[in-house]
Amino acid sequence: IDTLGTWLKDPENYNEEKAFELSLSCLTDDPGAQVVVRELLGYFYTPYSISNTWQQRLEQTRRYLTNDPHADNPVDTFKTVRSTLRLDENIQTLYPCWLDFYPFVRTLLGDLDYLISALEKKAKGSSLNECLPPRDARWSTPLNDLIIKLKTD
Repeated sequence: IDTLGTWLKDPENYNEEKAFELSLSCLTDDPGAQVVVRELLGYFYTPYSISNTWQQRLEQTRRYLTNDPHADNPVDTFKTVRSTLRLDENIQTLYPCWLDFYPFVRTLLGDLDYLISALEKKAKGSSLNECLPPRDARWSTPLNDLIIKLKTD
């Protein structure tokens, strides 16, 4: 709602990333909790897009899984995000809205577990099909979109 207000004030100069960052302060002024919100809402940015940070991460993942020689394994980044989402102090800070976030947190944690497993298998030399076991086709997340793209290319 805060980002909508920013757009309404000046639609010509609206910058969605900047508005998103400014809106974090509406939820909390705690920097650690803002990281959690940034990760969570960046992944579920809109029904049709993800934040630039998540786009870059998933693109790096795609490149790594498809044997791009210039792509590093992003597994440590995803492990850090997973740990951050599980920190008790961040959950306590965000408690007033945590119940609203929780279904999205669980979904993102599930995607991170799947992604970390896939990247670790790839690092051990597994094929793309071995790295990406089947998932429920109704599972609609940015990661699932990446998996579908990888399996159809």
